[in-house]
Amino acid sequence: MRTRAFTLVEMLVVITVLPFAAIAFSGLFATSIRDVPRMTRIVQENTSVLDLVRHIRDDIDAAVGLPDAFGEVRSDDRTLLIALPESVICYRIDEAGVTRTRLDQAEPQTEGVWRFRDAVIAWRRWQQGEEARAVEVRTFLQERIAGKTREKLANSYVHFIGGLANAEVTP
Repeated sequence: MRTRAFTLVEMLVVITVLPFAAIAFSGLFATSIRDVPRMTRIVQENTSVLDLVRHIRDDIDAAVGLPDAFGEVRSDDRTLLIALPESVICYRIDEAGVTRTRLDQAEPQTEGVWRFRDAVIAWRRWQQGEEARAVEVRTFLQERIAGKTREKLANSYVHFIGGLANAEVTP
């Protein structure tokens, strides 16, 4: 009775092919190990950006106006003022992120802080005549890979004062 075993040629082929397969798979695993934490950070940062946009949307939906100034604070490309029926909200962009402050109290009260490492937030008020009627919020994440910067998850949102609750329907 003869037992079946591998021949010397079969063993040499396997020994020759295995290192090439290991090299191919090690590159795949190295890419996965590098990309998974980076993508997790991007998703977490985008979630924070979407939370900020939701707060801005909610404030503008309840707004009665978008004033040019309130006290010493002026609305510009780094500062957004939103007049609510009972207060004035100020969103301010700084180096680390965005801060939401209620201004009409004796002492301004910070109500929200969003810190971003790679997110870029920009807003622009849309004017109708002398009065601002809407705000466009543009967001994206900057991703730096091999010395190159790319925009990821770029979005632009337009929020009208009063939202759709005050919209007029024309037939």
